[in-house]
Amino acid sequence: MNARARLIAALAGLAASILVSGPARAQTCAPPGSLSAADSQAIDRLVRDAMREHQVPGVTLAIVRDGRIIALKGYGDADIASGHPVDPRRTLFRIGSVTKLFTYTAALQQVEQGRLALDTDINRYLPPPGLRVPAGPPVTAQTIMGHRAGFETAGLGYDFFGDTARVPTLRTFVARHQPAIVRQPGDATAYSDFGPTALGLAVETVSGEPYAAYVTRHILSPLGMASTTLAEPVAASLPAPHGRMVPELAARTATAYASGSPAAAPLPVEHIFPAAAPAGSAWSTAADMACFALAWLNDGALGEARLLSPETVKAMRRRNWNDRLGATDFAHGWFQRDLGEAKAYQHTGGMLGFTANLLIVPERNIGLFIAGNSNSAWPLTLRLPDRILTRLDPALTWKPAPARPAPGELADYAGLFLANTRSFTRLEGLLALADEARVEAAGPDALWISLPGGAPERWTRIGRDLFESPPYGDRIRFVRDAQGDVVRFYHPMGHRGFDRIPFWRSALLLWLSLALTMGLGAVLLGSILALRWQHERRALKLTAAATAIIGITLPAIGVAAARALEDPALAFHWPPPALRLLVGWGYAAALAAIALFAMLPAVRPASGLLAPRRTGLLSALSLGASVILLWLHNLFAPAMQ
Repeated sequence: MNARARLIAALAGLAASILVSGPARAQTCAPPGSLSAADSQAIDRLVRDAMREHQVPGVTLAIVRDGRIIALKGYGDADIASGHPVDPRRTLFRIGSVTKLFTYTAALQQVEQGRLALDTDINRYLPPPGLRVPAGPPVTAQTIMGHRAGFETAGLGYDFFGDTARVPTLRTFVARHQPAIVRQPGDATAYSDFGPTALGLAVETVSGEPYAAYVTRHILSPLGMASTTLAEPVAASLPAPHGRMVPELAARTATAYASGSPAAAPLPVEHIFPAAAPAGSAWSTAADMACFALAWLNDGALGEARLLSPETVKAMRRRNWNDRLGATDFAHGWFQRDLGEAKAYQHTGGMLGFTANLLIVPERNIGLFIAGNSNSAWPLTLRLPDRILTRLDPALTWKPAPARPAPGELADYAGLFLANTRSFTRLEGLLALADEARVEAAGPDALWISLPGGAPERWTRIGRDLFESPPYGDRIRFVRDAQGDVVRFYHPMGHRGFDRIPFWRSALLLWLSLALTMGLGAVLLGSILALRWQHERRALKLTAAATAIIGITLPAIGVAAARALEDPALAFHWPPPALRLLVGWGYAAALAAIALFAMLPAVRPASGLLAPRRTGLLSALSLGASVILLWLHNLFAPAMQ
């Protein structure tokens, strides 16, 4: 970009920031309101500081209160290369799982019309073949909205597509790609994309309208959300068997990035329309999402439009289950938690290069929508809403609950836990190695809890099995079985549980076993090179050499596989070649360990550290142990259904 172009872009960006950062102007769905100058400036500082800290290129924000849109703000770049600024009225961000709120709204509309019941087997409303459910309680709309249908978390290789030609229809997707049901419906929360997708198909079936058309006709259009769509921008070079986002909207979409670094390259679009559209395909503007928030704050109505009856909305604000009081859980699809003196309802969303969060507090008649166009925006979109709303309404400020010491009880919680949002039957279950949590006592009234990817945090006991952490008042609740033993705790966001696991199921034991295998492989190779095997049969020497090489090559293969799993577009080409190589290594290791162990009786007795029988036995045993542990972590499971 030359100097003149940079100057023009800078002036355009300045003008746009003036236009989009001020009070909300004319908006079709609600009268405008305004923020005080002090509040507006404070919010700007919060957002811009967070954007710098987390390298977020662009952010869009809407705040609603008392039936008015009091702020529409855009920050940074919708596209780094062009310097095009974010416009909260025009720039479309992908809202990911916030789309599920459209699906739940549509389902409740069908409930009101008598076509769908929340507690009836969902298969009654699905086209054949329906869901495959083990004997026992059925999967229902209720269990789906509470994320307790029992589905494992699986979908790499067919949930998200880079090639639009491979995206199936919604009906085909549900019939072909159902994850296994691994726990009894209603038992435990484990966030699922498939459940809401199946619910969207149920809406399509009972209403007689395609899902996207239904949502547009009965939710988006009545609210005046003309800049919201479930369709996707499809590159001209790609086929579009299911249609493209209309050009006028596609021209206004923000570009996705891993971070806001000046050198950041755009990320590709994750295509899920129409296959999993009910779970996360929507794009929207902050202005449009303000309209949706206002409708929910106003008991389902906005102006002349009514989405749901007041009675239905009030019923939807009740939790599906009441076994996690004091901590976050689902209320008919919304994450429900305490925010200061009030109950807050929210839903977050994330797709490749986008994060979003919609938060409403009906008791205080206030709400907020925020989104960013980078993977690095997660901390911003998760934490800023609370900080912004508590500034505007002090009643929402967190007040620490008094600690309740119970020294003798804290040992009950200590141990290792593994997230239940994982695959139990497929290769991607290997990814759960990074999803462990550790709990340790931290005095008479607190625990140290290390969640996946985070440092240990101190959680204070405020009630039986209930712990709280500053500065946001996050809460964790532990769950006991019928014998009174602690078997699970739930993430502060409430979307998944962590089940207690024994040490033999831990990632640490696997790493130790693999390290030992590598070391003993080196010792075995040293024994061979020292000519300690020169008098053994050729087949035996070759088997020993193969076992040693397999053990020694593990680090290189493991590192390559780990790096491949960090690819942001991993879902487009699952499983990656490096992981396929690791699977092949596993099979080779199993065969080598069995062969060497079977042939060891023929090895001639000898003494010394590098004695063939000793080094061969230890290497075969460690290799076999590593293979067994990898099997427990799904290395040999199918890559996909």
